[in-house]
Amino acid sequence: MEDQLKVCQHSLPVRLYRGQLMTLEELQLLKKSENQFISMNSFLSTTMNPEVAIFYLGSPDSESDSQKFLFDIHADPNQTGIRSFADVSNMSEYPNEEEVLMMLGSVFRLNGVNP
Repeated sequence: MEDQLKVCQHSLPVRLYRGQLMTLEELQLLKKSENQFISMNSFLSTTMNPEVAIFYLGSPDSESDSQKFLFDIHADPNQTGIRSFADVSNMSEYPNEEEVLMMLGSVFRLNGVNP
């Protein structure tokens, strides 16, 4: 799969978004990791369109402590050691979602966590 992604890999920096429900505990862990590097232990589906990311946030269950969280990712393929990420829109059943898939083990610097 990584070889297939390399065919669609971006060559210029791109701004990506991911909407995700997170527990208060997960958000606290992220806040403690501000200005540090974090790693994703799975493939990460993102979009170039912030409205799509917000749509996928959905609504938290009223009985849970989940909060809406929007990741704003500045990805630069020219940085040393960055894992592959690729625009997979043309392979998607929903090309208007402008999906960019980030590889397993992608590392990010967490610049801030805003409420």
